[in-house]
Amino acid sequence: MIKKKKRLPKILVGGPTFEGKNYCFEDWIKNAKSFTYSNYDIFLADNSDTEENSLMYKEKHNINCKWITNSENKNSILQRICDGHNAVRKYMIDNDYDFLLHLESDVFPPKDIINRLLAHNKQLVGATYFLYDDDKRELMTRLIDVDYGKESSMIKGETAELLVDGGLKSVWSVGLGCNLIHKSVFEKVKFTFAKQNKEVIFSDTTFSMDTRKNKIAQYWDTSVICEHRNQNWEQYGYKFLQKLA
Repeated sequence: MIKKKKRLPKILVGGPTFEGKNYCFEDWIKNAKSFTYSNYDIFLADNSDTEENSLMYKEKHNINCKWITNSENKNSILQRICDGHNAVRKYMIDNDYDFLLHLESDVFPPKDIINRLLAHNKQLVGATYFLYDDDKRELMTRLIDVDYGKESSMIKGETAELLVDGGLKSVWSVGLGCNLIHKSVFEKVKFTFAKQNKEVIFSDTTFSMDTRKNKIAQYWDTSVICEHRNQNWEQYGYKFLQKLA
């Protein structure tokens, strides 16, 4: 449990992004700027191929955005995503924020999201959202440690519906799409990525694995429902997947 503070906690809202999510960015930034909490800032780490996207975010939307693509990560999307996560982590630590609301730029939480997640007084607590693939959907929460190469690792169908009952649950991991993380977590855990049984493990998943290794409990607020406007990444084809390595 986290000791309550008299002052209003300083919150950073942000995460990695890139130009491929611009189909919903206008709505996303409008939503992010409308949160009812009174002490928060927005910061994005842009892993687009060129800097133009970051400059547009700064000039058009007046937000703090850092372009993180460089000669070392340019040919690996997986590395770029990880570097983006760590850029947000570093910005949070360097600027003395109490919490990071890690928010993917295609996830739309309710306007009182910070107040509701903060009220749980936990080190790490996430909201409810689904990953959509046409008519199929998966709940971005894992109840137990599983083999990441198997489909059963995600919660689907009626099981997912039954679990979303309005309560707060202790889980193995909850997706970083909308997740409030205390600064003490980042003192122990950085973002990394890995391969397991020929399967790519993204930095959000390894983050959950590493938090468990450090005995940091993860919680899931089933009462907070977020809209997820994800696209099917398979549309980018084999060349896109090749760049993950």
